[in-house]
Amino acid sequence: MCGPLSIVIIPRLIKNVMRPIIVFNSIVPRLFKSEGCMLFPFIFIKSPKLPDIIVGGVVRAGASVKWQQLVIDIEEQKKILKHETIHFNQCLKYWVIGFYLLNAYYNIRYGYEKNRFEIEAHAND
Repeated sequence: MCGPLSIVIIPRLIKNVMRPIIVFNSIVPRLFKSEGCMLFPFIFIKSPKLPDIIVGGVVRAGASVKWQQLVIDIEEQKKILKHETIHFNQCLKYWVIGFYLLNAYYNIRYGYEKNRFEIEAHAND
């Protein structure tokens, strides 16, 4: 499969098949002073997988949790996971090396806040 049609079809096929590998309770985001980060094909989340501490609506023994904080943390974790999944999909769209080269260029030229990849990810949070 060669030519212009393959440029459109192959990324769509990959996007439909490829899923990120999610790692919770990871030290990697701390290296970037972040709550989460995507290093293709992994998404690293700083916090533990919060729903794991709940078994059948009851907090697992040994887990000290305030319910209000748990709800906030789960929502925040979903937001971080969605943000990093958008970066994962950007990787698929621009191919991995293209994404990282463009991301570095935009960070250097415009800064983190005006980086088009970050604008897209934050717009869909």
